[in-house]
Amino acid sequence: MTRPAKAPAPATTLNRVLRANLCSGCGGCVLAAPGKVEMRSAPPGYLRPHQTGVPSAGEDARIARICPGLGQTVRADGRRDDILWGPWLSVHTGWATDPDLRFTAASGGALSAVLTHLLAAGSVDAVIQTAAAPDVPIANATVLSLDAADVMRAAGSRYAPSAPWPGWRGISTATAVSPLSASPAMSPPCAPSPPRIRASTPAFR
Repeated sequence: MTRPAKAPAPATTLNRVLRANLCSGCGGCVLAAPGKVEMRSAPPGYLRPHQTGVPSAGEDARIARICPGLGQTVRADGRRDDILWGPWLSVHTGWATDPDLRFTAASGGALSAVLTHLLAAGSVDAVIQTAAAPDVPIANATVLSLDAADVMRAAGSRYAPSAPWPGWRGISTATAVSPLSASPAMSPPCAPSPPRIRASTPAFR
């Protein structure tokens, strides 16, 4: 009779984040400890880290530096500072001038229009963005867009959990596109910033 495999010892930082319900589901910890953490669906449907190995002390410290649930420092620096929304300069409305993109994309297609312009102008090599997953009707996927048609196909991602960082690692490994240099970083506000990822993750420098 064989004994069931023993679960890896919980990483200090991940355990603290999960116990306090601080996880935003971004997947930054997967980059910090490759091969030892993966994102899985957890009740009631959120993406949460699952350990498949034991992160080293250095990886655990890297998770602590990357994780947005463990600390955000936002200074008003002279801006208006709303108690609910935080610091802000001004608020505007806008939408894509392309009627098809405006109809297809979320929120009037403003971000999709910006990405299309950056690609057409040659300002970026590619765009790594979130799109609706083709195989799971309630999930999203990270995709690589090289032209306006790709951006259009990726427009309108679902209002569902999305972990962009693990997907960006896969794309950068499979292609010659650097996810943090030649491509704009289109991620949800709950995800850690690209400069923080670049500073803490050797593979993304």
